[in-house]
Amino acid sequence: MDTPQRDAIERAVVQVIGFHQELAAAKTGRQRTQLQRQLSAREARIDELVYELYGLTNPEISVVESTKVVTEKPTSSASRLEEPLLIEAD
Repeated sequence: MDTPQRDAIERAVVQVIGFHQELAAAKTGRQRTQLQRQLSAREARIDELVYELYGLTNPEISVVESTKVVTEKPTSSASRLEEPLLIEAD
């Protein structure tokens, strides 16, 4: 990975982390909505950068985007690792 690509991905990830922190501290619904939009846009940009990095074609990108990973939250108060669930879009 060349330096400009790495730097762009790193900046975007730092922004995502910041948006998550701000989202946790947001006091109003309007703030949360605005931050969620910014977060979604930045995550989409990270996706684009990674697709470019790996040279994915449009059909390959469609396959990646048709599959989403959702993290299941523990249902009990017992501490356990979160388990990823694979959800395929229709």
